[in-house]
Amino acid sequence: MTHRAGNLDFSNLQLNHSYSGFKGYANSKLATLLAAKEFQRRFDRSSSTKRDVAVAVHPGLVDTELARGWLTGADVMGSAAQRFVAPVAKVLAPWLLIQPERAVESILYAATAPPDQVAGQYVAGGRTRNPARQTCDSATAEQLWDVSCKLTRTQPSL
Repeated sequence: MTHRAGNLDFSNLQLNHSYSGFKGYANSKLATLLAAKEFQRRFDRSSSTKRDVAVAVHPGLVDTELARGWLTGADVMGSAAQRFVAPVAKVLAPWLLIQPERAVESILYAATAPPDQVAGQYVAGGRTRNPARQTCDSATAEQLWDVSCKLTRTQPSL
C-alpha cells in the first residue's frame, strides 16, 4: 500500500536532492507496480512472450527486523515523533506485523493463479487488488522503462 505515497520525479529519481528514506521506499514500490504493468504490456505485444506474465506482489508488513525498524525509525517520522511512537510501535508490532508463513500466501497466489487473473496485476492479501491510479499511467511506465534501460545499460528485446 506504500506505493500510494510514491511520486516519481524523473529529474531527481535517485533522490539526490531532498532525500527521505520513506519517500525512496514509496517510490520504489510505485516503480515496481509500474514496471510490472510495462512488462505485461510488452509481453502482450510480443508473439514470443504471450505465455509470460508480470505480477507485482505485496506480501504485507512482514515481521522482520526491517519492518520493526521501519515502525520505530526516525527517518520515517522524525526524531521528535519517534520518541513517542517507538515505544507504542514496539508494543503494537506483534499485532501490526504478519508472520512470514502467512505473508507467503500472496506470493503463492501470484505464482499459481491462472495467468489471465494475475497478468499485469497487483497482488496483496492473497488476491488481486486495485492499486493507486498513478500505476496505470502508461506514459510514466514507459519513461521508467527507458530510464531503467539507460541506467542498466541494457536494451531488452521486448
